Amino acid sequence: MQLRDRLESLRSPNSQRVRPRPAKPAPLSYLFPIENQHGLTYYNDSVHIDHHGQIDLKNYPEITAEMVRFLSLDSSIQDFAVREAIFLDIETTGTAGGTGTYAFLIGLGFVEEGYFQIRQFFLHDLSEEAAYLHAIAEFCKRFRFLVTYNGKCFDSQILRNRYLMHRREDPLAGKQHVDMLFIARRLWKRRLQECELTNLERNVLNFHRTEDIPSYLIPGAYTEYLRFANAAMIQKVLEHNRWDILSLAVLTARAVLFCEQPEELTPEEHFSLGLLHGRHKNYQRAVEHQVRALSQGCRSSQPVLLALARNLRRIRDHDQMRWLISQAGKEGCDGEVIRRLCILCEHDLKDYQLALEMIEAQLHKLEKYRGLTTRFAALTKEWTRRRDRVTRKIVRAHGVRS
Repeated sequence: MQLRDRLESLRSPNSQRVRPRPAKPAPLSYLFPIENQHGLTYYNDSVHIDHHGQIDLKNYPEITAEMVRFLSLDSSIQDFAVREAIFLDIETTGTAGGTGTYAFLIGLGFVEEGYFQIRQFFLHDLSEEAAYLHAIAEFCKRFRFLVTYNGKCFDSQILRNRYLMHRREDPLAGKQHVDMLFIARRLWKRRLQECELTNLERNVLNFHRTEDIPSYLIPGAYTEYLRFANAAMIQKVLEHNRWDILSLAVLTARAVLFCEQPEELTPEEHFSLGLLHGRHKNYQRAVEHQVRALSQGCRSSQPVLLALARNLRRIRDHDQMRWLISQAGKEGCDGEVIRRLCILCEHDLKDYQLALEMIEAQLHKLEKYRGLTTRFAALTKEWTRRRDRVTRKIVRAHGVRS
C-alpha cells in the first residue's frame, strides 16, 4: 500500500465536514479598493458631524502647543496644530507584539476643513500587507503629529515591527507623539482609579457604547474572516475602531477644556490639576487648585494636605499656612503631614508654641505603639529631637523678651 493510501485510510469520517478554506477572502462591500505598486488593499472613509460625548465634532476645538506641553510634560513640543495631527488606533491579531502579530485594521482620525474624519485601512489578505503598509505610509506623510492612547507602548511598536519586517521606513517614527494614556492618568486616575478608554468614555465624556464587540473577540473575528471568509463581525470591528478614535480625539479636547474650565472640576480633579501645575513650578496655581480640593471635600485629604504644605512654603503665604493648619486639625492627619505642619509652624510662622503642642501630641500617639513596631524607636527619637530643638527656641525667645 502506498503511503498516500495509508494516510487516506486514517482520516476521520468527520473530517469531510470541516469547512474548506477559501483561496482569498471575499472583498467587503463597505470597503473601497486602493491599488499601488505593491498590490491591492482596502479602506473606508467616514465624516463625523455629531456630538461625541461633550464635544461637537463639526467644530473641533483648536489645541495650542502650550497646552500640549502643559498636559504631556514634554517641552520638546514647540508647535502643534490639530490640522497636522492624526489620531491613531489599531486592531491586531493578538497582544504579544512579536513578529507574528499583525495590525489588520488601522484607523486614522484627522480634522479637515473643520470636520473630524476617519480613514480606516483594512488588511483583507495577509499576502497584501506590503500594499497595505505602503498605502498607510503615503496617507500619513502630510501629518506632523501623532496622538494615541497607549500608543507609545503598543500601537507604534506593532507598526514599527511590521514596517521592519518589510524593510521599509516607519512613517510614524519622525512625528511628535502625544500619548493620551499618560495625560489621562495624571488628570483622572485619582477620581476613577481605572483609566481604560471605555471607563473614561462613560465617566468623563458621558458617552456609552451600544452593541459594541468586546476587544478580546476581535482577533477571533479576523481569524474567521481569513480562514472561512466569515465577515459577519468585521463591520462591528470597524465600528469599535471608529469609537476608539472618536473617544481618543474627544478625550484630547476634553483634557484641554479640563484645564480651561476649573469651576466644573471635582475635588479629585482639582488636586490632580494642582499637582500638574506643581510639576511646571506654577506653585501659586497649584495652591489655588489644592485649596479648592480640600475645601470641597477631596476623598483622600492626606495627600492634598501634604502637597499644599510643600507649595505654601514655596510661595511663603503665611495666611494660607494658618488656614491649612486649622483645616488639618479637623482632618486627623498622619505623621508625615504633622511633620510638614510642624515645619511651617517652626520655620515659617515662628509659632514655636503651636509647633511644640503638635509635637507633644505626636509623641503621645507614638506611645500607643511602643513594642508593636520596629519603627517606634526611630520615630520617637526623631520627634524627641524636634521637641528639644523647639523647646530651646522657646527659651531663647522668652530670654530675648525679658
